[in-house]
Amino acid sequence: ERVFQDIQRFLDAGVRLVKFVDRTYNLKPERYISIWKYILSHHNKKTMFHFEIEAEFLTDEALLFLKTVPPGVMQFEIGVQSTNKKTLCAVGRSQNVETLFENIAQIPRTIHSHLDLIAGLPFEDLKSFGKSFDLTMELKPDALQLGFLKILHGTEMEQYAKKNGWTWMEQPPYETLSTPYLPYKDILHLKDVETLVDAYWNSGAFSKTIAYIGRMAGFWNFFSGMAEYARRTGVFSAPRREQFWFEFLAHILSGADGETAAILTNRAGKMRPDIAKELLRFDFISAGKKGGFPPWYTHIYSKDAHRSALEQNGGIRNARLDFAYSDLDTFTVNPMAETPEETRGSFRILFLYRGRNPEAKNRQILAEEKYE
Repeated sequence: ERVFQDIQRFLDAGVRLVKFVDRTYNLKPERYISIWKYILSHHNKKTMFHFEIEAEFLTDEALLFLKTVPPGVMQFEIGVQSTNKKTLCAVGRSQNVETLFENIAQIPRTIHSHLDLIAGLPFEDLKSFGKSFDLTMELKPDALQLGFLKILHGTEMEQYAKKNGWTWMEQPPYETLSTPYLPYKDILHLKDVETLVDAYWNSGAFSKTIAYIGRMAGFWNFFSGMAEYARRTGVFSAPRREQFWFEFLAHILSGADGETAAILTNRAGKMRPDIAKELLRFDFISAGKKGGFPPWYTHIYSKDAHRSALEQNGGIRNARLDFAYSDLDTFTVNPMAETPEETRGSFRILFLYRGRNPEAKNRQILAEEKYE
């Protein structure tokens, strides 16, 4: 009852985000599900509630309840840490990775899911970490956090690390600098991968492009290869303009030199840079109305077709504003399809931006399709 009263105070005040500080929130079903039910039945359509959970322990009742939760009510932080069972055993975590992943896959997309991996754990080298990375990314988390093991004073891990050759920062945040399995250069490499994951996945700005590249080339191959190239060419120390990461990926996809093309084509198998470039165009124009297009972007546009698409989708109420808050482009694949590589042809798409209504979301509508 005390928890319900506190929750209601947050709801009445319109607080935007409430975080439950339990490190494992979902241990007692009769308690945690009751709290979820209270939140859902009293929700104000404003407040997001954050929970750190062990997905392996979600009951059938909990998974069934979660399917009733609409967007904007809950978000989860779930610690995967590693999929290497020898590693999980060494740090005293459950090795039941299969159940963990099955339950995560059942959490509906209406709940923002944030998955964590930890670098620097026992028995985890770069190859093992890459496997954990791929398996976790296949779950399509809304965000993937790459954490780095912290050796805290007085813990069992500190004693283990001292005996087995770990080095770490002597001052906060006490992060691992090297292990018998991950030399310092590999830690630095993972720091660069972390930067690219934040830019290309966690930002949500490249959702179509990276989903395709990851499916065809492998997520770890892509992010690890990009990190190697970016570090050699000074990308991480370069000033980053608003469109920096779009331009960098467009450069890679263009195959401007053999080395950059090798990042994708030599490791990719079925990955086609031309399809990825079309999806990159889609992600770029989806984000918002452009005052102009960069050199890498080819805008295939017809004002008459734009007007026709607007007329067919709600009509034109104010020509100046309707054109100002929309755009039109044509693609050789359907970027809105689940597997766009299977939809070759000509696809004209109308982009509707939130414009005068900040609460609305940008939308895309397939205006015309012509298959080859």
